Parts: sequence; structure tokens; C-alpha cells
Amino acid sequence: MFTDGVAGSILDLKGNINFGSSGSMYSNPSGLDTGPNNNGVIQLDGTILNGTTINPSFASQGIVNVIANSTLNGTYNTTATLGINSGKTFNIAGSTVNVRQGTVVTHVGSLINNGFLAIANGTLNNSDTLAYSLGGGGSITMAGGSITSTGGGAFSSNNILSGWGNVTAPFTNGGQVRADGSGSPQTMALSSTVNETANAGGGWFAQNKGKLLLPFIAVNAAANYNWGGDPTTLNMVNSIGMSFAGPVTPGNLSIALLSTDRADVPAPAGLLDPIGVWSFNSGTLAFGSASMTFRYNDALAASNSIDPEDLGLLGYNGSSWVVIPTNAIDTTNHLLTTSSGLSAFYQDFAIAEVEEVPEPGTLIMLGSLGLSLSIVWWRRKRADA
Repeated sequence: MFTDGVAGSILDLKGNINFGSSGSMYSNPSGLDTGPNNNGVIQLDGTILNGTTINPSFASQGIVNVIANSTLNGTYNTTATLGINSGKTFNIAGSTVNVRQGTVVTHVGSLINNGFLAIANGTLNNSDTLAYSLGGGGSITMAGGSITSTGGGAFSSNNILSGWGNVTAPFTNGGQVRADGSGSPQTMALSSTVNETANAGGGWFAQNKGKLLLPFIAVNAAANYNWGGDPTTLNMVNSIGMSFAGPVTPGNLSIALLSTDRADVPAPAGLLDPIGVWSFNSGTLAFGSASMTFRYNDALAASNSIDPEDLGLLGYNGSSWVVIPTNAIDTTNHLLTTSSGLSAFYQDFAIAEVEEVPEPGTLIMLGSLGLSLSIVWWRRKRADA
């Protein structure tokens, strides 16, 4: 099943299309029309594709457009551009979409997603060594599926990736990654190389009982490390910067961002209107001290009518939440930084409204006894807050 390779030719597919194990759906079958103006177009117009659907390598100049909600049952190997029209959905439930760079053209391919790509226990796979952009203005939703890379090439996104499942492909987040459990405790786990590209409002999020797990951080020296942020600038919402001072016993630090409505978020007295909760597992890691900076979710604080000046950093010690002294909050860059290094990590950290915000104090020496007293000044919340 194919278009004829003539410039502007369109094949519109409706209803059930059944392919055998080596079925074909070509957008440029002859391989002769490689110019940008000689592309065949296949339209999935409310189509259900069954079996193995193959686009040959020379079809990378072709286009497959989803113009009405369509579903894949089987395997879809594409070297063509996959375009999903605004408001439309391409479902790959229990199926696989393989994207791969064609052999005729040399430019990096793209999976253009102006609509919605829904992965439900299916797989989006990069079988190439080159990177692919999840471009356009739509989103990808996952419900137990996977984003993989058998060829080693990465995926990047400036849009929204949400839901739960496993992302084992190298991934660059230039938009938003949202661990969304849809009301049940689910995990979005990214386990390969993760990079960040700052965009306004971009970052990492957990909602509706979701949990976001990024690759562990191998801490092996007294140095600066980050979780989910640029090495030099915390430009992603809910990212964390850490500066370790020695001596350091190396270990792998695992951090997860938790939706505040999860059952595993400790909820004793002391946690008021949290806008971010992170779970820490430091394993064998030990250190002299660690200073921490959190890039808080300013948009969530505003939507909850929380004055940033009333935000504080808290740590859960196994039985209660403890307010951690911080420097004055940076409301321009939306940062909250500990005023001194911690000798160990709490099992959970949270940013929330606090009744009293501790501020750095002074150290007073008590005469010849050589005793010291650390005085912490407390700023009361305003009565009109």
C-alpha cells in the first residue's frame, strides 16, 4: 500500500488495515523522489493498523499524517516524518513504533507531534544512532509504556511528556516531564542519560499520585552536583543543587520527586501546603557537609495563593518534619538555599508554608568556659498572610 511518489500525492486510509508480518505502507516507494517537494503523504484518517507496517529507508522524505484518531496494533517502523494533527491522537497500545534515520538523507529525523501520541503498554523506540526531536506543540502521554533506544540515539522534547512508565533512552528535557499517576501510585522512571534545556516553565513535576525518578547521582568527591538541573544554573522547576565538602565516602544518591497527595509522603503535623516533596536514598554515601539549593515551583505557589516569603525548607527525620534554616529566599530565580551545610540528608525534604521561618543567627562565646551558643532568629509569618 503506497503513494505513487508524485509530488503532493496523498493516500487517505480509513477503517481497519491488515498487514502480514512483512506488510508495507510506503510514502515514497520508488526511492527516486528525495527532494523536499516530491514527498508522498499517507493520511491515517481514523485508521486501525494491524500487523507489521514498514516504511523503507528511502521514505524518510515522506510524511505520515494522523488526521483523525488512529490506533496501531502491531509494529510500525517509520523513517518518514510522523505528524499528528492538533487535537488528534495516535494510540500505540501494546505496540511498537520504531523511528530511524533514512539512508538517503543526512538530516536528523523528527517525530513531529502536534497532537497526542498515547503510549499504553507500548513502546516508542529509536533504532538509530542519531537523536530525534519530539517536536511540535502537542504532548506524549504514557500509561505503562516505554521510550527506548536500541540504536543508542537520544530523544529530546520541548513539549510535555506525562504519565508513567520507563524511559531508558537518553533524554533531553526542554519542556515539562510530568509523572502523573492518574489517581493511583505510579512511577515515571528515567534511567539513562538525562540533560536539560531551559525554557520558561520547564522542569520536572509529579501530580495525581505520581512519582518521578531520575538516574542516580554518583557522588565520588567533594564537588558540586545537581539533580534535574543545569550543572551551573538551577533553571528547571523542582531541580536541586548540592555542594559537598569532605571527607566524602562515595555512593550513589537516588532522589525522587513525589506528588504531594501520595500515601508515602509523611504527613505528621508540621507540613502545611507543600509545593514540592523529594525522597532521598543516599545508600553508602557519607560526607562532611552538604549545602543545598532548591528551585521551587513558583507557579504552584502562586496558584495556591502562597506568598514566597512564607515558604520554608523542611526535612523529615523519621517521626516529624523539622524546619531547616535557610538564607533569604531568592524570589527572582525562585531559589531556596540552606544557610549552612547538613551533615546528613533527611529521608525526605519538602518546600511548604511554615509558621516560623528560621534565619541565620550569630555565634556567641560564653567566656572562659569555651561554650558556644548558636542563636537562631525566627521571623513570624505576617498576621495578614
